Amino acid sequence: MHFRGNAALWLQTYEALHTVATWPELFVGVFGKFNRDKYGKIMDILFAHKQIGMVDEYAHKFEELMHRILLYNHSYDETFFVRRFLAGLKPELSRTIKLMNPITVDLAFSMVQTQEALLAEDTTPPTNKYAQRDAMRQKFKHHSQLPVFLGPVPDNKKLEDKPVIPSV
Repeated sequence: MHFRGNAALWLQTYEALHTVATWPELFVGVFGKFNRDKYGKIMDILFAHKQIGMVDEYAHKFEELMHRILLYNHSYDETFFVRRFLAGLKPELSRTIKLMNPITVDLAFSMVQTQEALLAEDTTPPTNKYAQRDAMRQKFKHHSQLPVFLGPVPDNKKLEDKPVIPSV
């Protein structure tokens, strides 16, 4: 036995008050004393766990919590943990991954790593849809300076001299 301090005193008292003939009986006593309310607290932590930084950090902590919960209750299935994992992700990541409907936490983690990398690649700042046009206007203040993609700019006088074709 490696009980020390208050735990050693507790063991002596427990053995004096209870019949401890087997390891399972001792386990029940130790579990009841030193593990009380931890299951509920771990569940609370899992439900409050949200991604703040990178997905790797979030997933590492999530996996630790998942395994700690499974020590107490083996009945939770993979679907439960996948849904909890997705619920804690940043919205811009979770929406895309939910559409793919991953069936395991590992698969969801792999997908969200890819999604995070793709979002990181798109580092161009968002611009309004007229930014390119406005930049061209600033560069070429007069229409005669605009680059000619379809040939020379027609002279306005020549356009006025052309006869109008009546519609039939």
